[in-house]
Amino acid sequence: VAKEIGYSPTSLYNKFKKATNLSFNDYLNRYRIQQAIHLLSHTDKLVYEIAEECGFNNYKYFNKVFNKYIGMSPTEFRDSLAL
Repeated sequence: VAKEIGYSPTSLYNKFKKATNLSFNDYLNRYRIQQAIHLLSHTDKLVYEIAEECGFNNYKYFNKVFNKYIGMSPTEFRDSLAL
């Protein structure tokens, strides 16, 4: 992306961080987790399918990131919706 818009990767990172107060990876993970929450709440898709659909190639990594931002696993989150 940086090359396409004529910035160095470091310069683009700094501009993005200044504008959003987040690193690009943190921003992207937050977006992906929000998408996963929607899919967990509104579909019966399996968790690994949701992980892949949201851009996580590794199911275990998806669980780790989901737990970091939400404080529970995707399965626990889905189960909590049934209460």
